[in-house]
Amino acid sequence: MGGKSYYCDYCRCFMKNDLNVRKLHNSGLSHTVAKVTFMKQFEDPRKLLEEERAKIPCTRFSAKKVAQETVQKASGKTFV
Repeated sequence: MGGKSYYCDYCRCFMKNDLNVRKLHNSGLSHTVAKVTFMKQFEDPRKLLEEERAKIPCTRFSAKKVAQETVQKASGKTFV
């Protein structure tokens, strides 16, 4: 990479030190996710715990459903 480089602290990557390149990178999804993840470490742990407890549990990977699918695969039967 010729010339000067810009280092993104959130994504830990180098890019061309050009205004348009930096704007495009900063508006990208991976940068936004990395920035939110980085900033979360400075939040109050009690607030984070409340947010996690308020979330709706994922039903796709619940223990009961996984057990039923395992039995279905083993026996070849389907349950309704």
